[in-house]
Amino acid sequence: MSIFYLKNLIPTLRCPNNSINSFKYIELLNLPLFNNLTKYSRINYSHLSFSQNSNSFSDYTFEETTISPGSLDHNNATIEDSIDNGVKSSNTTPNQLNSHPTQLYKLVLDSYNTLDLLSLLRYVEKLHDSNISDAKITTALSSRLLLDLYSVDSARKFGYFFRLLEPSSVLTDEFFKEVVNHIYENKIYPDLGYPRVWVSYFKFLGSNRVYHKPLYNDLIERYIKYLDIQIHNSATADGNKDDNSLNDSVIDECNYKIDRVDIGKGENKLNRRFQESVATVIWCLSICNIRNDKLLSRIIKIVHSFKLETSVLIRILWSLSILKVRLTDVLNNAVETIAKLLEETIDDLSLKRLAHINQLYSILKSLRNSIDPDSGNGNGTVNDVVSEECDEIDRLIQVCKEKLLSQKYPQSGKIISKSQKLVSDFLIRANIPHQLEIITPDLLSIDIRIMLDDEMIALEVDGPTHFLRNIENPELIMKTGPCLFKKELLTRSGYKYTSIPFYNHFDMTNVDTSSEHIKCNEIYEGWDNVKEMDAYYKSILMNSDSEKLRTLLSKYL
Repeated sequence: MSIFYLKNLIPTLRCPNNSINSFKYIELLNLPLFNNLTKYSRINYSHLSFSQNSNSFSDYTFEETTISPGSLDHNNATIEDSIDNGVKSSNTTPNQLNSHPTQLYKLVLDSYNTLDLLSLLRYVEKLHDSNISDAKITTALSSRLLLDLYSVDSARKFGYFFRLLEPSSVLTDEFFKEVVNHIYENKIYPDLGYPRVWVSYFKFLGSNRVYHKPLYNDLIERYIKYLDIQIHNSATADGNKDDNSLNDSVIDECNYKIDRVDIGKGENKLNRRFQESVATVIWCLSICNIRNDKLLSRIIKIVHSFKLETSVLIRILWSLSILKVRLTDVLNNAVETIAKLLEETIDDLSLKRLAHINQLYSILKSLRNSIDPDSGNGNGTVNDVVSEECDEIDRLIQVCKEKLLSQKYPQSGKIISKSQKLVSDFLIRANIPHQLEIITPDLLSIDIRIMLDDEMIALEVDGPTHFLRNIENPELIMKTGPCLFKKELLTRSGYKYTSIPFYNHFDMTNVDTSSEHIKCNEIYEGWDNVKEMDAYYKSILMNSDSEKLRTLLSKYL
């Protein structure tokens, strides 16, 4: 009887082209009668194909909103929300999105190529909300995006995809190349006034270490216009038209030339999404090691003129440090502000707060390294001030260290990778004593440390996440900003730093091992020959700055 009833329902699910309407199919899945069908009955209908809904993603039209400087005040955060709500409500009923997540999971994997694109996005979003999205779902969604790439013709549509393409570790270099080139060639950039789309773009690019300089130039230029409108509107709302730090002539300067300012002297508090966009944009640029002075001048004005949330301000200052911006050159009260941020953060033991304390620690280390104790040039008064400032920074550094060590934060999640083990095995065969995955007294992690009398040697075994995805010029190997920052801190701490590429990632034919960066030609899966592998590691370490290490290695092989 169940089978007879289901057969009677099938015609009601069909579209004019005789395929199955996916929305009605989801409703059918929710019927108790269907759930009670035998396994045999379900198999009988497993061949059903799903049609693309007539309101496909490519045909869906978002209502455009005219943007003017006057319309972008700091309270205007609902424009984008209304668009997102419009997307979600289009052709959607509660029964469709209230289906059990496991049913949606199977539907997405089985039919991601035939579901209409908008429905697919909504289903994947439901899976994300239910915490059951995984690498298979990400792969399915990315495959469908590449198939329908030319129908995704707005930044808001791409922003929707970017928010759902997690975990992104399964995405291929070819995927990033096609998507990024498509966005750049067609100039599909966020509209002014949609901070969430800006966040989606830069978070996706930064978290995946995507480097495409012309694309970033375009995005930065457009984002600066957005910042100028926000600064102008906020200044007008506050009656600060005469504030020299916000006047139009200063905003329009192309050169990075700004007087030192105090942090957070304005009373106005910016919209949370706008704040998040500022923190995310500068974070992404710090990952890619892109310093745009015109953008930095705007961000420093914002830091000065508005009250920002603690987490946002910490992330901005951390990114500026990664970009080697000397905070003492642009901020009068940098140390005072960091002390206040630490005080606001120190009592919370959550993992997020510990990450912020770790960022504050890095900021303080960078700040301390940028201050020259002899900067007074013989002026005793100035030297005394600098000395007092250094003492306060040292005190704050110690506070951060004690808090992080008490929670064992530096040691959390540390594991020895296969590539580190291979280097360690080589060092054992070469009779060179060493330590794996250690934390220095300065809380700097080192993959492999070698101590030879008075010489400290840090070996960093580089994996793919240490390098940028250079879409524009794949032949040019570039390290991420944080990796370069870590190298500088280790060097300043007295370590001789050597980078070791993971051998499986490189073809050793015609490779100049004296270069700091080894050209990636292709993945090489062989190397069962231990002597060949040892020769590779030796050739790299023989270029180390450590004379004692080179002497020991010369006796091996």
